[in-house]
Amino acid sequence: MYAYDPRLSIILAKKYPHLFEEQACYNNVYHMVSEYLEELRPRDKLRVLFCYRQGPDGRYYRHVFTIFDGKLIEPLLFLDMSDKNRSTIVPIKEMSVNE
Repeated sequence: MYAYDPRLSIILAKKYPHLFEEQACYNNVYHMVSEYLEELRPRDKLRVLFCYRQGPDGRYYRHVFTIFDGKLIEPLLFLDMSDKNRSTIVPIKEMSVNE
C-alpha cells in the first residue's frame, strides 16, 4: 500500500488552488511537476504514478498521483485517501519526472 502525505497535500491545495481542479488529475499532476513548486524539491524525490483507484461506487477509475519522497500527494482534499481506499490502488506504471 502506498503511504499518503496529508500535510503536504493540504499545503499544496491551500497555497496553489489555481493549479488544481476536480476531475482533472492528469492536469493537476502536470502542474505539480512542471511548475517547480518549492515544496516538491528536490526533484529527484518526485515521481508520477499512473494507476486505477476505486471510486465511491466501488468501480475502478484511471487516476494519476504525484509521489514525493515515497508518499502520495493528493491536492483534491475531498478524495478518500484512507488506508482502506489506498489499499485498493492498482499501479499501472510509476515514472520519474524525466520519463
